[in-house]
Order: sequence, then structure tokens, then C-alpha cells
Amino acid sequence: MMPSKCELCNNLAAYCDSVPDSSGAAHHSNAECAYRLKPLCWLHAVEAKEHATARIRQVLTYEDKAYVYIGRASGDCVCEVCKQPYHRHPLFQLAGYDGKPYLTQLCSGEVCKL
Repeated sequence: MMPSKCELCNNLAAYCDSVPDSSGAAHHSNAECAYRLKPLCWLHAVEAKEHATARIRQVLTYEDKAYVYIGRASGDCVCEVCKQPYHRHPLFQLAGYDGKPYLTQLCSGEVCKL
């Protein structure tokens, strides 16, 4: 889970950017070690996207909390925190069109669609 407001203007966060963090190793994957997630509104995300497209990720806001949406993933992917397959993780409570949850919440707080 991350802050639900843009770090630059205090508007509602819609995306996030991975930025270097000198405070120590991050809790993210090895590929993002020593990085932190910076919440951005849509306007600041567009500005940041001009510089580094691959780092921008979508943010879901649910019940005034913001979650990083990492996209689609295989249910057989292994969680870096608990070492269990993604399909063994609980469903995120946000309901889809049919009224049933369709996203999976990982131990890191990120959500994905299997």
C-alpha cells in the first residue's frame, strides 16, 4: 500500500514512478533494490513518462488507500516475500463487472490480475 495523494501536488494518485532511494534497500524485487515508489497524479505521470516510460505503474485507489497495480501475471509466478505461487494469495476485495473480486493481492501489497 502507498499514499493515495500525488507527491508533487497533493491530487489523487493515479500512477507511481520508481525513483532512487538513498535510505537503504527497498522491499521490492531485486530489480528495484534501493528504489521507492513515488505516487503521481495523471498530469505528473505524463511529465515523468516523457523521461522514463518503463518505470510508470498504475495505482488503484480503493477505500481511500492506494495500491500499485503491476498488471497481468501467471498464477504460477512465485511471491518474493512468502515464496508461494501467486494463485495461493487472497483475492483483492475490489469487485469486477460481475460483482466478484478478480485481482490478487501479493504479500508486498501490490495487486495483479492472474
